[in-house]
Amino acid sequence: MRNFPYRLAFFLLPSLLASPAASATPPNFNAYYQSTARAKRATTPSTRTLVSSVDTRRGVPTFSWASSPAPVAPSSVPRSAEATARFFLQERAGLYRLDAQTVTRATVRHVHDTGRGGIVVTFKQRIGGVDVFRNDCKVLLNRKLELVAIGGNLHKDTQQQPPTFAISAANAITKAFADLYDVTLPVSDLIGERQAAGEYREFDLDPSRATQSDKLKFITPARAKKVLFPLPDTLVPAYYLEIDAGRTDENHSHLYGYVIAANDGRVLFRQNLTHSEQHSYRVFADDERLLGGGGRIDEAQRLE
Repeated sequence: MRNFPYRLAFFLLPSLLASPAASATPPNFNAYYQSTARAKRATTPSTRTLVSSVDTRRGVPTFSWASSPAPVAPSSVPRSAEATARFFLQERAGLYRLDAQTVTRATVRHVHDTGRGGIVVTFKQRIGGVDVFRNDCKVLLNRKLELVAIGGNLHKDTQQQPPTFAISAANAITKAFADLYDVTLPVSDLIGERQAAGEYREFDLDPSRATQSDKLKFITPARAKKVLFPLPDTLVPAYYLEIDAGRTDENHSHLYGYVIAANDGRVLFRQNLTHSEQHSYRVFADDERLLGGGGRIDEAQRLE
């Protein structure tokens, strides 16, 4: 019977883990994946593309391979990774339900080229001076600048006017705070608004009756920036923000990222950033034949 306490603890552990204290924080959420929209897959038979995965909500590829022999850009395209990658996206615009202007306006976020192996050109979208949230498209080329694969996709730019933000960044933070802690935080309790790096606005928390009664505090200043959040049929003006908060009588905090709609304050996205280091990675290719004989890709490319 000497092992009884350990056996008891073993059987009680599942119930303890399921207790309210252990599940107090909200789960991750993405409004895009809650959509029930379904679209017929777009097809363009002339592009020699092998689609391996599709976003069924929009009917566009999320990952595709170039068929053999590898597509080559015409001589009229400037001999650069950026120009070549953009050409291949333009050529496949119909497959991705895009128009030529959308691809032309996409900006290059990064060119990954170590001097050997594959070259990855990452495109992002910025519409009306506002970034589209997590909507990068990555084009993999071999050393000969032949197309190997495309990961992700762009969202058709249908904005005719600059995006409208009906609520302020401070108001968006209070909406996220209420979702995280079920506490009403007056906008006036966010003080010291200031510009921060990366187009963010930072805020401190002024002690109030609401936060004092719940013993809540900001561990680091909250910050927010304007974004356009992609839904299957539209881009929603919103704020991406980060809250690092905790209770004054505890030695840990909750670090969450949110996207709050700027028209009605609803939650579009929620992510526990404490666990954000557990990334998912996908290797584009590790076959030297696909990379034009120039070697293998040295590292996996993260597809967000």
